[in-house]
Amino acid sequence: MTQDRHLILLRLLHFCDNKNQILGNRLFKIETVVESLRMKFRSVFRPYQKICVDESIVEWKGKLKFKQYIPSKRNRFGIKLFVLCDSKTGFVLDFLVYTGNDQHINFNESLQQSGSVISTLMEPYLNKGHIIYMDNWYSSPLLYQYLLENNTGACGTVRNKRIGMPTFPTKLASGQCVSATTKNMMTCKWKDKRDVHMLSTVHKPKMTVTNKTDRLGNNIKKPQCILDYNANMGLIDKSDMQMSFNNTCRKSMKWYKKFFFHLLDLSVLNSGILYNSLKETKLKIPEYRLKLIQQLLQTHSFSDMNTSPSRPGRKIKGDFPTRLTDHIIT
Repeated sequence: MTQDRHLILLRLLHFCDNKNQILGNRLFKIETVVESLRMKFRSVFRPYQKICVDESIVEWKGKLKFKQYIPSKRNRFGIKLFVLCDSKTGFVLDFLVYTGNDQHINFNESLQQSGSVISTLMEPYLNKGHIIYMDNWYSSPLLYQYLLENNTGACGTVRNKRIGMPTFPTKLASGQCVSATTKNMMTCKWKDKRDVHMLSTVHKPKMTVTNKTDRLGNNIKKPQCILDYNANMGLIDKSDMQMSFNNTCRKSMKWYKKFFFHLLDLSVLNSGILYNSLKETKLKIPEYRLKLIQQLLQTHSFSDMNTSPSRPGRKIKGDFPTRLTDHIIT
């Protein structure tokens, strides 16, 4: 493919018919791609018991009505996604695009917006014994009770002013932990460098010795729910990091084109994780991406050689496309 043809294809890249546009649907330009990928992700992988949900952001600094600002992310400005991820493999099970309204969320009045995001993402996985980990933007006793009624455990940090939360002492000594329990739910306040509030339906108020020691040589103890939370909560940030190493995103004036290439990277990441799970290998994502590119080049290049008309110039010698595979990709 020549450079001019490649640039023309990028310029004409489109995913919908503008004549059928629905007023108020801000994802219309790329909704067909989003929904088809969501359906495919849910159908090709069965998650393990522990899963997590967190925000991800696709960098975009241009004008966009639903552009968000998340200071804790590496790319602070862009399109926000609510991502559901398997805690063992890192496979992205589902995602929701935040567009500034609840059009793409099955809104539940009792759970409000944050709880409705969880209920929408978890709908195919309820009543299967999963445990979901989340941060304090989602957590609430009402949401955990809803999940518990649907045979789903939950654990996460929580804001101390949520409805149903007990009142804890204002000041605690460093390392001190106080807790309150009901029949099916536990909440605790632990003093680290700052106060940490936890809520769980799968843990008991138990302190566990870690491998770290303080200045006096004493073993540091932490609540078991916090250790479990830290071990299962970072997979979404890890997925974003893996995609950033070899991303296909390029500068564009259209937000939906850049978002499409992010979805392409997400599909390659998921397919690489699925390949490693089926083949029981530990192939790194950049290596998998390179092999995938080589196979696509071989398949389509051979078909093009047999069907395309001959063009003037030097003939290609040897197996095609060896002249591409010999290059070093950095």
